[in-house]
Amino acid sequence: MEVLQDTYNETNIGRLSVPSDWEVTKLGDNASLKNGANFSTKDVGNGRLMVNVKDLYNFRPFVKIVNETRVGKIADSYILNDGDILFVRSSLVREGVGFSAMYRNNGEETVYSGFIIRARIESDKIFNPFIAYYLRSGLGRKKIVSLAGTVTITNIGQEALSMLPIPIPPLPEQQKIADILSTVDDQISTTDKIIEKSKELKKGLMQQLFSEGIGHTEFKDTKVGRIPKDWQVIQLGELCEVITKGTTPTTNGFPYLKTGINFVKVESINAFGRFIKEKFAFVGEDCYKSFKRSQLKEGDILISIAGALGRTAIVTENILPANTNQAVGILRLKDKSLNNFIRYFLDSYSLQKFIERINVASAQANLNLGHLNKFNIPFPAINEQQKIVAILSEADAKIEKEQEQKTKLEQLKKGLMQQLLTGRKRVKV
Repeated sequence: MEVLQDTYNETNIGRLSVPSDWEVTKLGDNASLKNGANFSTKDVGNGRLMVNVKDLYNFRPFVKIVNETRVGKIADSYILNDGDILFVRSSLVREGVGFSAMYRNNGEETVYSGFIIRARIESDKIFNPFIAYYLRSGLGRKKIVSLAGTVTITNIGQEALSMLPIPIPPLPEQQKIADILSTVDDQISTTDKIIEKSKELKKGLMQQLFSEGIGHTEFKDTKVGRIPKDWQVIQLGELCEVITKGTTPTTNGFPYLKTGINFVKVESINAFGRFIKEKFAFVGEDCYKSFKRSQLKEGDILISIAGALGRTAIVTENILPANTNQAVGILRLKDKSLNNFIRYFLDSYSLQKFIERINVASAQANLNLGHLNKFNIPFPAINEQQKIVAILSEADAKIEKEQEQKTKLEQLKKGLMQQLLTGRKRVKV
């Protein structure tokens, strides 16, 4: 990445604070705007590839087709050019209006839907990817949202977008800024692929370990499938001292308290079984004491039984005292040394298959305490359990390390966008 140098001679132009050698102009003075094509359902299936709203939400500020849609009988005037900037016209959430992405030529004629506004840049002073990044920056988004109007949903039209102020550095600087941000995006994308590959490897490893174990040559068929001959099959309820669920309080200011006793929700647990303390709610002490059933103890296994089914975590001393709600089941094992093995098995493909069967049978799938009580667990000797836990813990550590790297890169990108796209930091060109 290029060395950055401080900005000099900042001035206020067009309500944007930018360096003195930058211009500020309106989008409408540099681009033609056009609403997308309307079509009927009978035209869908064959014809030109169409960009829909969902295709604009790539983490990069560039269109990425999510699900291919083809539509016939669309006029040539809706065909996209390389570099066209696309905006979302309406959003139920005000902060989502005007979300944008740049179209890049994909080798075939592509059109865009009526829920989108196209801006076609017509100035040779503008490097389109620079503008694409600016429109995704905190300042760019703030300016767009400020131009939108709200009735029941938030809308933005061509007239409002044409008034959008945009900064225009010298062309070489635009190109260098876009190149720097694109390099960080490449690193994020590479890290994402490593994470996804590692997750797939862990998934395969779990299937193998929970069906074949470690070093076995003799197997038997059971109600949970083929497992090593010397393993048992035990119902989860036989291993538990308590199987219950939390209680959702309705008093004492919940969920609006800013401090108090920790209240764990489904979204308070991440994919690695770690607690996200920033997503805890809080309850008052009286409320905590009144819901004895949902008072958590160190070593309890939590499992989401509504919403994002099957998410698990083990309660640690540093989050106590704490409650949880009705969407979270509480498993208190008789032997705490089994906690990690049981948690990993609950994360495995076996429980996910069980959840899928519930999804087919019910419009609103939930795991109930009866499901958990009778859930069958393949059960090796304790020393083999420990070996399986060690292997899966190492796999988790690798994934978490890459996830931390991705988070750092996302933070770096956010900081660079704030600095480079406003000229607070300058690049050497």
